[in-house]
Amino acid sequence: MKINELKAKLTELKMSYYRQLKNDRENFSEETVRSGYINKMLELLGWDTGDLSQVLQERKLTKSQRKRLDEINSKHSKPDYFLCDRGVTVTYLDAKKPQSDFSEDEDIAFQIRSYGWCTGVPFSIVSNFKEFGIYNTEPEPYATQSTHDKAIYFSIDQLINDLEKYLPFFQRDKIINHEFSLDSLGIGTKEKSYKSIDKHFLDYISEERMILGENIYECNPNIRENQLNHTVQIIINRIIFIRFLEDGGIEPKNELLMMMNKGEFWQEFMLLCNNRLFKEYDGVMFFPDGFNGVIEDEAFFDFIERLYGNTPYRFDVINPLLIAQIYELFLGKELKIISGEVVLKKKNINSLGSISTPYPLALTMVQERLSQRKDFSSVKILDPNAGSGTFLLSAFDFLSREKQLQLQRPLSFNETRAIITKHLYGVDIDENAIEVLRMGLSLKLVLSDYSRPYEFKHALSEFKNNFVLGNSLISLEDVSDTRLEDFYPIRYAQKFPEIMSEGGFDYIFSNPPYVEPKYYPSLEYSYLKKKYALTKGKVDASLFFIKRYFQLLNNNGQLSIITQRRFFNTDYGQSIRTWLVKHGYLKKIVSLGSNSIFGGHITYVAILIGSKKKNTQIEYVENNNQMDNKSEMLRVLENIDKKRMFKTESLENGIWSLKAIIAESVIKKLFLTSKRKFFRVNDKDSKLNITVGPQVLDKKYFYLDGVIDEDGMFHGFNIAEKNKKIELEAELLKPVIGNKELLSFIGANKVNTYILFPYENNGVTEVKPEYIKNNLPLTWNYLKDIKLKSRTKRNMNGAWYSYTRKQNLKYLNHPKIFIPMTSKNIVSFVQTGGSYGDNSNLNAILSPENTKSIMQLKAIATIMNSRIFNLLALNLSGDASGGYHKLNKQFLGETPIPKLNETEAENLATIYDHISSLSKKAMESYGDRRNYYVSLLSMEHEQLNKLVENMYDIPKQNQEELLEALGNYYSWLDLLKERLNIEDGNI
Repeated sequence: MKINELKAKLTELKMSYYRQLKNDRENFSEETVRSGYINKMLELLGWDTGDLSQVLQERKLTKSQRKRLDEINSKHSKPDYFLCDRGVTVTYLDAKKPQSDFSEDEDIAFQIRSYGWCTGVPFSIVSNFKEFGIYNTEPEPYATQSTHDKAIYFSIDQLINDLEKYLPFFQRDKIINHEFSLDSLGIGTKEKSYKSIDKHFLDYISEERMILGENIYECNPNIRENQLNHTVQIIINRIIFIRFLEDGGIEPKNELLMMMNKGEFWQEFMLLCNNRLFKEYDGVMFFPDGFNGVIEDEAFFDFIERLYGNTPYRFDVINPLLIAQIYELFLGKELKIISGEVVLKKKNINSLGSISTPYPLALTMVQERLSQRKDFSSVKILDPNAGSGTFLLSAFDFLSREKQLQLQRPLSFNETRAIITKHLYGVDIDENAIEVLRMGLSLKLVLSDYSRPYEFKHALSEFKNNFVLGNSLISLEDVSDTRLEDFYPIRYAQKFPEIMSEGGFDYIFSNPPYVEPKYYPSLEYSYLKKKYALTKGKVDASLFFIKRYFQLLNNNGQLSIITQRRFFNTDYGQSIRTWLVKHGYLKKIVSLGSNSIFGGHITYVAILIGSKKKNTQIEYVENNNQMDNKSEMLRVLENIDKKRMFKTESLENGIWSLKAIIAESVIKKLFLTSKRKFFRVNDKDSKLNITVGPQVLDKKYFYLDGVIDEDGMFHGFNIAEKNKKIELEAELLKPVIGNKELLSFIGANKVNTYILFPYENNGVTEVKPEYIKNNLPLTWNYLKDIKLKSRTKRNMNGAWYSYTRKQNLKYLNHPKIFIPMTSKNIVSFVQTGGSYGDNSNLNAILSPENTKSIMQLKAIATIMNSRIFNLLALNLSGDASGGYHKLNKQFLGETPIPKLNETEAENLATIYDHISSLSKKAMESYGDRRNYYVSLLSMEHEQLNKLVENMYDIPKQNQEELLEALGNYYSWLDLLKERLNIEDGNI
């Protein structure tokens, strides 16, 4: 609808509102505002008020429901409208009576701010239709906050007259696409240091975890660590569960607070849980856990009080999924008893702790698969490493909404419960995660929008066995080594007999954990590598899970998982890539650009969609959007930058990325059809190697920044102590080239970094301590100082100051082609010898036998700087953030290079020298003279590209394919111009 038409429609609605208000002010209720005006306004603004996935309206309570709530002093009052994108709340709108002056009402402001903050939406709205208030709900709210703080109020007339300004906060498409800006209304939050609900609540329950843990250990010193963790977990779970029930109007309000004020809280709390709550609910949440020790009331004071009163927590709208995801981080740590003290430590199994899949992303993955199915009556859904249950909770939301749409009425309690008992299953190795999963699903059930009974009689017990403790990777059937019993092997056929007897599950949704080998017990790791036939390299845990998933699916089963992309381009990942392709298990790969969607960590992930039935084609999709909000995550499978269909077998060998697959097909054709011979640096007979610089034990001490004077003395600093000046004899220092301000053909302008190199020039024999002590006293004292300060485990083979690995040291005086490992383009230049590259930033291409002449290396470096080589190499490269490419050995070494005769090599070397000379002159010149040299370089650039393109003879169509796949080609000349601050129009 065009803006003028929309203004006209809203004006008509406004006039109708004022007529009714004038004629029937006394009977003009909040319900009239909603049904007569706000609903119609929402429809005009693109919201389908009849679609439960777009608009959820808080149902008005019956008289008997209202009476029951009044009896327990409940002020149960959710916002009137939950405006949603596919069921995920994006903002709230609360309706008021026409007489309401909400702009000065602190209670209304605090309530709507709390609801918005608790759900993680950026703003919320209050309106009686003639007036509107928009509140910034990002910062944590507080009860005494001014109603005008980060809020704006305006009339219906102002809305209509300045519709372009306000429309992004009301129109559906603009809200869900995040096209609004709170700054445009003057209510943005300049400081982004505020805590969101998830961080706030995580800190809150983590604090209570420590307080409870310390008190329990102090009062019960013989308690074991695992029981301490379990007891603390159960207590916190139950308290939070009860608060949800209270705010949901199911349990009496303020029950825990009154119990706290009465005294002897722990005894009363145990009686409540073990008796009434256990009888009315079930063992999922309230089964006696075996702990009958002492806990002092003071361990609960702050925790209980902060859950009541003027708290910003609104448990009637906090999604149990949010609690589940908070717990995912919570479960990444555990209480440890060390030297008589309780401390909170990261779990050893995963250096990053557990990282939960964001709910909108999980929901999208679930919806994409399940929406293609019509009959859900017998569907069985599994997450084999469920964690706190994001995927299963998402599946619950989807299935309950589908069932409601199918029946065209609210579900009964039993129908809602059947969604869990009949369809959802989970396994996890962490018993506390299983408890959290059961809690999350229990909350989802009891707080769902069903026709509620007044009493729950063992309402939750039926699904306890759906979610079990176990290690999905280890099958109890084939465990012969009894030591593996400590890793919780599981027999799926015993735990889920009916499902497994029919072949397995219909769907698996999961996020297989990425666990590096160093965090695995060696016994378990050896077993898994052998069991899943993944014996090559340092395989991470996610690959074992991927194989296991397909064993757990039935013949028609499907999966959708999100996993690290690292195995897409590593040597150790080749076997799983081949296995997936040979079985035809993959239907679709959705590669996501670098993102921080997982708890702030920069990740490189992909969604794999597969089926047990063999797929002859794979759709490969790239989505490089930055997913900073729910809307982006909900559209992750729709917002496509690039996509291609490939025959499945074409992915069997080589790297998995859209650009790499396209490049591989061009390269394959090149080798088959070209008359010229090509080689790769990684070929065994190439007579070239890609190496890195020395690997020292303590780079922060061995790498020095500074200068060497004419007397052979070094003056500078190390990385560890930048404020402490160091002076050393320069005899044992060698120049190191880093990845900083490098340019093709000329390299670094000057070298300021040196490595302390205690070796003879052959790079094999260590310089004797006596020699250093007697001839280089400053160096000797510096090395002794390093030994005292260093906490790195010393090298046991040789002198304590020797390096970690010595195999590359002999190449010091070899001429080398240097290429940065991470760059926007290939930056290639030749060094004659006497220097190393920084081992973490720079590749060195050289001849191990030192048989390649400088001329030949310059010829290869020139080819590598050409456009066509860049298109091939950068498409084969790995991904890095910010438009950069990873050019490690496995990528760079696979790019074909034409074999040259003597004349060709000499010609290319001449071009190298000429471009190098012109580049240096341009760097040293200014004004028109600099522009003159750059114009000469532009002509050399064009001639070089034509010459090398003729050698490759790749058809223009394929070159265009490569360019389209890459997205943007950034040449060596572009980089030089950027360094010289020259634009094309100024040459």
